[in-house]
Amino acid sequence: MSLRSRLSKLPVAPSVVVAGVLGTTALALTTTGTLSAFAASIQNTVNTTTTGSLVLQEQNSDGSVTCLSTDGNTTNASTCSTINKYGGQSLAPGGSTTTTVKLTNQGSVTPKTFTLTPGNCTQSGAPQGVPAATDFCSKVNLNVYAAATATGTPIYTGSLDTFTTTPQTLTALAPKASQAYTFVVSMPANLGNGYQGLTASQPMTWAMSS
Repeated sequence: MSLRSRLSKLPVAPSVVVAGVLGTTALALTTTGTLSAFAASIQNTVNTTTTGSLVLQEQNSDGSVTCLSTDGNTTNASTCSTINKYGGQSLAPGGSTTTTVKLTNQGSVTPKTFTLTPGNCTQSGAPQGVPAATDFCSKVNLNVYAAATATGTPIYTGSLDTFTTTPQTLTALAPKASQAYTFVVSMPANLGNGYQGLTASQPMTWAMSS
């Protein structure tokens, strides 16, 4: 019998068997991963953001007339012809009229700016029997108060023609907050006949911006 045949008949050592089993187990773990692990997780299913809104409201002193920036258009910039801040009354020399309005932010955000910007003052009409004066806007005096009455320091005082060059920066209104503004228009006591029958007209724009 050859030496190779005799060696093949020898019994296998237990250590060789154990090593083979361990090698097979290690190979199985490396190919299949760990057998178990701890785990924890949180899933958020509602994650949203939204935009606020700016809606400006103007009312006369008794609340009977209300104008909104959203009235009748899709630009959030409306025209209100039913509130006359200069009173619309016929005044004699030395006369005056007082009008109060209330502005409210009906939106859901506080604007960065809130302003009152006057347009150009224009005069129309003509007296009878005498030439018409041409500087009526410079004769009409205006006081504007950030209050429900004509008290305290006016935020503007001067003639209508210079009001056009002085846009007013106002205190921004928080959502649902309101502020009253009072306008006092007065005529000089020394107006002559050339100022009879004249009308001074001036547009104004209240504006909020975020």
